[in-house]
Amino acid sequence: MNIRQTTQSDARVAAELALLLWPDHTVEELEREFSELIGDPEAAVFLAFNGTEPVGFSQVQLRHDYVEGTSTSPVGYLEGLYVKEAYRQDGLARELVGRAEQWAREKGCGEFASDCELDNEISLQVHLALGFNEANRRRPLMVKQVYVIRHCAAEGQERDAPLTRAGHAQAEQLAEHLMDLGIGSVISSPFLRARQSIRPFLDRSGLSFSTDDRLTERVLSAAPMDDWMEKLKHSFADPDVSFEGGESGKEAATRVRSVLDELPEGSCTALVTHGNLVALLINDFDRQFGFEQWRRLTNPDVYRISIGSKLDIQRTWQEE
Repeated sequence: MNIRQTTQSDARVAAELALLLWPDHTVEELEREFSELIGDPEAAVFLAFNGTEPVGFSQVQLRHDYVEGTSTSPVGYLEGLYVKEAYRQDGLARELVGRAEQWAREKGCGEFASDCELDNEISLQVHLALGFNEANRRRPLMVKQVYVIRHCAAEGQERDAPLTRAGHAQAEQLAEHLMDLGIGSVISSPFLRARQSIRPFLDRSGLSFSTDDRLTERVLSAAPMDDWMEKLKHSFADPDVSFEGGESGKEAATRVRSVLDELPEGSCTALVTHGNLVALLINDFDRQFGFEQWRRLTNPDVYRISIGSKLDIQRTWQEE
């Protein structure tokens, strides 16, 4: 049996194995996720082969937030483990976890952790057999779904800049896109272009909405800057940097993230905001989403952030 760390050419193989563990996803979604993980220096995926047949994988990432039962940071965190049924009971799972744990030690971690669903007794027994100590039991989280929406095309950047004629047509298309997603509440930036973007959906769905100043566009600088694009790019690379009269990327991300964090577990909410805020919010969850991804955002654009026992971020908007 051969175990090795994956490279980009292994993303599809890892995804096909992971689909057996997480059948609610598509192999394409998982392939994209594994491709990002393989390119992330704070994550690793290990594949086990019997000859040329892939038979198992382990997925590990560094966690810098608090991990229950630990006292240090970062912590190596086992995110996924799977072995084909014919190859179980021969120590392969332990070897895959061992490789993940060794990688975490090499990254400077003094602790290694994992979790499982409360009602998954088999997973619990596997974790205990692999040497994990049980820290606590909690009921599984109900998934919180948030549709983060960038406004439609507008006539300018001012607070009261209205949508263009094309923007109003986009707003109708946006309403059609949102109708069957189960959205139960809407919170919008108070800027006119955001409110006009969501109005056709509100009219069709019968929902009301509220505004929140934390969803207003980020001010990069109060002073005009000829090189504002380069300054914006720099602010993604260094989230603490700020310019005259402006807001750092970290400050802007913190305020928009606070809106999301206050939403109740199990809710499905649309947040209507602005391009820089969309990118910074997603970046707060996924550091691979940065300046280049911001440049590729469209008017409008829609991303779904699903938060439960796992985090899932997907773009749902498709340009006409």
